Amino acid sequence: MDSIEFTALLDRRASNVKRWHNKAVLQVENIAEHQFYVAYTGYVIASILAAREWTISPPTVMLFGLLHDMPEIITGDTPSPVKRMYETWFDSIEEDAHRDLFPALGLGEIRRVVDNVVAQRSSDSDDDLRYEREVVRVADRMAALAFLIGEEARGNTLRARSTRLAAQSVLDLGESLDWWHSLSCAIPDMVASLTALAVETDE
Repeated sequence: MDSIEFTALLDRRASNVKRWHNKAVLQVENIAEHQFYVAYTGYVIASILAAREWTISPPTVMLFGLLHDMPEIITGDTPSPVKRMYETWFDSIEEDAHRDLFPALGLGEIRRVVDNVVAQRSSDSDDDLRYEREVVRVADRMAALAFLIGEEARGNTLRARSTRLAAQSVLDLGESLDWWHSLSCAIPDMVASLTALAVETDE
């Protein structure tokens, strides 16, 4: 393992990067908080799948979730439409950011996960971390949905449509994944709850 400066162990910049900065929200959420909830949700999902004999590592999913937005320490929380508009260019920036943020992680599971964080948009590729990346993508959307539901509960009616669209995005992504049915069987009210939220989108 390469040498690392002590200050790297004291890095708390993730707690300074605000999410939803271009939206009217009542509660501030930073990427450190978001990554925790993605890691937690992803770990629970992966544990359910592992118990149902899917080949997946819950600890790897948790680590992946904790690292997946770390490039935003450098780039800031960039709105999704901008990422889609400049996808190739932005992917390159995120890859460089990951390499800069984790220069000492040259060996072992962390390095492998960091490499796959960079490749997270290629979740349909045939490799041994495919399911881990897919679960993190679902957990990422669920974490955003949970935040938006919280905004509505706090009285933010401006985010109502965003909540419905977020629920639909979880459904759309889930239905494209091999393991979604297994997860739905383990959590019987999940699809019905998401559908109930998404149906209200058009009201």
